[in-house]
Amino acid sequence: MFSQHDEELAIVAHFAASLDCSKRFLDIGAADGRTFSNTHQLALYGWSGTLIEPSSFMFTRLMDLYRNRPDLNLVNAAVGDYDGMLRFHESRDFVSTSIESHRELWDGAKSHVPEVGKIDYQTCHVGTFTLDRLLNLFPGPYSMVNVDVEGANFGVFSSLLRFVDELGTELVCVEFENRWSEMVNVAALKGFKVAHKTTENIVFTRPVVLYRGELVAD
Repeated sequence: MFSQHDEELAIVAHFAASLDCSKRFLDIGAADGRTFSNTHQLALYGWSGTLIEPSSFMFTRLMDLYRNRPDLNLVNAAVGDYDGMLRFHESRDFVSTSIESHRELWDGAKSHVPEVGKIDYQTCHVGTFTLDRLLNLFPGPYSMVNVDVEGANFGVFSSLLRFVDELGTELVCVEFENRWSEMVNVAALKGFKVAHKTTENIVFTRPVVLYRGELVAD
């Protein structure tokens, strides 16, 4: 299992009847594509899709992992509330972020990666896109979406909900970062209910499978 906890079990169970179909996923904050990943198992089942990761260190690993998967779009950029350049704090761990308070939280902490030791950030600038722009460049359908953007999950998740009907999204896994109640409330407006929860993530599901107003075949 690749997920940080048991998120993968809930995701696979939801799609059990259609795992071998040509479905697609969107992973916003994919890291290296394997460690703590909620989408790698779907890729192994043959799903295609789009993986977004702003960290150059993690993106290099992501490219190596999926070097022979032309059906996967690999995007070395951030997702934010404008198109342009973003000041980004990069680490050799899984906590790179554009949010200063999040950098302060982890700076100097013990790394998840044994060979790294302590987390040491380096500030750089990366390209960033709005979700609207991103989905114009890499359109759906996306049956499953994963959101893991350190310190900015609620904003990206709220933006995503504007597009889930158009994308045909029936499952979203998102890191809730102490905003559990707010996420549950905004998700309910689009018919999503909590299917599973861990100490970091919520798995939201809904029964409707639509893509631009038409049912997506299982």
